[in-house]
Amino acid sequence: MSADTKGVLTNSEVLAIDQDSLGKQGVRVSDDSGRQVYSRVLSGTGRRAVLLLNRSTAAAMITARFSDLGLGATATVRNVWTATDLGSMTTSYSVSVPASDSVLLLVTNVAN
Repeated sequence: MSADTKGVLTNSEVLAIDQDSLGKQGVRVSDDSGRQVYSRVLSGTGRRAVLLLNRSTAAAMITARFSDLGLGATATVRNVWTATDLGSMTTSYSVSVPASDSVLLLVTNVAN
C-alpha cells in the first residue's frame, strides 16, 4: 500500500466524514467539462463535505458555490487533505486542482 493510500485510509477527518451519523450519500452538484463538485450533507448544522474533482488532463480552477451546496452566503472552509483551515469565505471557494486529482473540503455555514 502506498503512503498516500495509507494516509487517506488513516486520516481521522476522512474517517469522520465517511462514518458521519446521518449516513447521507454525496451528490454531484456541478459538472463543467470534467471539473466536478460533489457535496455530502453531514450531521450538525450547515456542515458539508465537498469534493472538488478534476477529471480533465490539465490543472483547472474549480469553484464550490455555497448556494449550490444549500448554505448561506458565508462559510468557513477547511482542506481535509492538508488539514488546513482556509478561513471564512463569502459566496464561494475556488482552488486550482491538478489534473486527475481532487481536493476534499469541510464547509460549514456561518450564521449571518
